[in-house]
Amino acid sequence: MNFRFLSTMIFTCVAFFFPACTPKPMIDENAVFSTIKDNLNAMQNKDMEGVMATIHPESPSFDSTREVLLDLFKKYDLRFTITDLKVVSATPNEVQVSFVQKTERLKGPADLQSSVCDGVHTLRKDHGKWKIYNTNSGKAVALPSNS
Repeated sequence: MNFRFLSTMIFTCVAFFFPACTPKPMIDENAVFSTIKDNLNAMQNKDMEGVMATIHPESPSFDSTREVLLDLFKKYDLRFTITDLKVVSATPNEVQVSFVQKTERLKGPADLQSSVCDGVHTLRKDHGKWKIYNTNSGKAVALPSNS
């Protein structure tokens, strides 16, 4: 009787607790975060090729990104600050990273206000490198005018 009780307890513990012990897919967070930071640095430096090197070629917005950035780079000088990078989910080929981004207009028309927003970047691997596939941003909160 004691053996039966013990074996039932062991089975119960393994059945309920083993899934919680399953390791999460191993990803190199530094490589993922580097892609995001490289993207913002390239945008701040108006480096179109640098920005495009961080965007996944199969991203639904790959083609339109270049077009939008050409206009943005002509009109504005911007400073970007990204904080609170956190991996929210990860598989070997896709990772989602939450962030808080501050965008400051340094020069250019006042129709673009400095702001802070949060969001989630989805990155996918492209030839072994993490690249931004999609970004979902929350509502931007305007900062006081710097003009």
